[in-house]
Amino acid sequence: MEADKITYCIKCGKTIDINQFSHNKGYCKECIPNIDTYLITHDLRRYERILKIKLKDLECKHIMYINNNNKDIYDTAIKAFYPNIQWGFYREHSIAIENAIINKMITDNFKKSIRITITESYVWCDNTHTAISYIRRKGANICIKDVPFYIVDTRNYPLKPLTICSEKENLWFDQDCIIGAIQNSLRLKYFQEKNNGRLRHWKIEDLMKQIEY
Repeated sequence: MEADKITYCIKCGKTIDINQFSHNKGYCKECIPNIDTYLITHDLRRYERILKIKLKDLECKHIMYINNNNKDIYDTAIKAFYPNIQWGFYREHSIAIENAIINKMITDNFKKSIRITITESYVWCDNTHTAISYIRRKGANICIKDVPFYIVDTRNYPLKPLTICSEKENLWFDQDCIIGAIQNSLRLKYFQEKNNGRLRHWKIEDLMKQIEY
């Protein structure tokens, strides 16, 4: 990590140390979500429409490099305190490195469940490397329902508990992992709410065009 990178709490906007930013998943100590109630369901019927979305069409939380096609995407993310919109924010910024991570997943036949985060405005892919690895393995028409996944539905939170929906075999992790997943999903909710964090779509397909090799 670069010590001179400026980072902010995704929720309140306070300047925080980059190590704290990374350790706390983008939050300052005071804003780390205290998740004491959530609902887990294996009834996928209410998400039938979402499960038919192609992975390439999911909203993408990263760009690789800034150009005229995405400068507005980058600028609104920075204003919304989401500096890690640029892939490789925590490491060396390199297309080769990101492709190497994806290619290792393909070689290892890595089958991690993709976290799908639903906010009021978008359906997000919250595991970018994994999603791209599935697309490269199975083709551009592959949908959410065709791969291991779990959904974190943040709509109506905090008025109502968050909902996690998945087939049983794809939701194997423990309480701490579930809380961490929810905290990560809420970053996208806060990102979207802050200064209208994203005003138009930037999809997984758009990122893939930037890392073609």
